Amino acid sequence: LMLSMHRTITRAIADQIERQDMSLKDSLTGLWNRRKLFEVVDEIDNRKSYSLLLIDIDHFKQLNDEKGHQKGDEVLTLISLCIVHCCCPQDLVVRYGGEEFLVLLPGTDIETAASQAESIRREVQSEGLNTVSIGVAQSCMHKDFDAVVSAADRAMYRAKREGRNRVLVDNSDTTDTLT
Repeated sequence: LMLSMHRTITRAIADQIERQDMSLKDSLTGLWNRRKLFEVVDEIDNRKSYSLLLIDIDHFKQLNDEKGHQKGDEVLTLISLCIVHCCCPQDLVVRYGGEEFLVLLPGTDIETAASQAESIRREVQSEGLNTVSIGVAQSCMHKDFDAVVSAADRAMYRAKREGRNRVLVDNSDTTDTLT
C-alpha cells in the first residue's frame, strides 16, 4: 500500500512539473514564452552582463493576408528553428509576441551578440523564408532589463525603417549598421 501511494504521489508531482513546464512554452513553436522570460529576468543578477536580441519577421502580416495563417504558422515554426540553431544551450530563446522573438544571451558582449544576430539573419534568409530585422542591445549600457528591451526594440524598428533584413546594434549614443 505504501509503495502504491508513493508511486501515485511521485506521478502526481511529475505531472504537475510537466504541466508547469508546458505553461512556460509556446504551443506553436515550442520556444519559451514571456512567462518563462519574466521568471528568468527575476533571477538575473544585474551585475552580470548579458546581451539581448529582438527579432521581428519582416512583412509577416502581408504573408498571413496573402498566403493564409497556416503558412504564417509554418514560417513562424521554421524561423524559430533557425534561431535555435544559431544559439547556444545557455541562451534563452523566447517567442516574445506574434512574430517577434527575444534571445537573452548571458555573459555575451555586444560584438558577439551582433555576430550571432547576423548568423540568424543569414540563416533565415538562406532558408528562403521571410527576412528578419534584428535589434541588439547590452545590459551594461542600460539601468534595467526593460531599458535593454527598449533599446533593442528601437534598434530593431530602425532596421525596419532602413529597409529591413538587417541587424542594428544599439550603442546608447550611436547605433551601427552591420549589414
